Amino acid sequence: MAPLLGWLWLRLLGLSVLSVPATPVEPDLYPLETAGIVALASTAIIALVGWFGLRPLIVRRLGPGGSAAAGGLAAATGLMTSGVAAVVWLFNPYAAALLLPAAHLWLLAAAPSSRLRGVWAALPVALGVALPLLAAVHYLTALDLNPLSFAWLIALATADGHISIGTALAVSLWLGCLAGLLVVLRVRRRVEAAAEPERLRTRGPSSYAGPGSLGGTESALRR
Repeated sequence: MAPLLGWLWLRLLGLSVLSVPATPVEPDLYPLETAGIVALASTAIIALVGWFGLRPLIVRRLGPGGSAAAGGLAAATGLMTSGVAAVVWLFNPYAAALLLPAAHLWLLAAAPSSRLRGVWAALPVALGVALPLLAAVHYLTALDLNPLSFAWLIALATADGHISIGTALAVSLWLGCLAGLLVVLRVRRRVEAAAEPERLRTRGPSSYAGPGSLGGTESALRR
């Protein structure tokens, strides 16, 4: 939801007060001045309000659910990740290739039967976001931009409509899947830490399992 709200806000700024180029250009041709700083800062605030303000309200509106470690959220995360990758593939197979590791590995990490714990559970999460991050680093290097200039370039392209609402929706859903996976892993760890150790149920001392403890001995049968 946060990227989608940010997209809507930037489009509103581009249609009203923000001066944007007709085509995507290098950020140096449109230097980041006061208006641009205000646009970036306000977009970040809108996105944060959407994530920390509107999202909890929507979740509560949907009604109470079961434990995040029970499997429902894990299944929804895997289904949504695969669905986003499939829809993106219809429009841009190269972009969908960046989402394939997440579509496979996040489902494995979130499954209730998964034995991945600790660092091993974090590894599929990291591998799922690795390709999109590498693509962003590639563009930063190829265009000789710093992170702030890159953010300004994306803001300019969004404000003028070169980044579509479909792209913003796909990014929002993909980040939502990442957030769902992190919730599953955090809740699972909390549940396992709070669970009481399983008790041994034996007759007599736990190290003894002689004939008398099981019954049915020859002396008992004669009686």
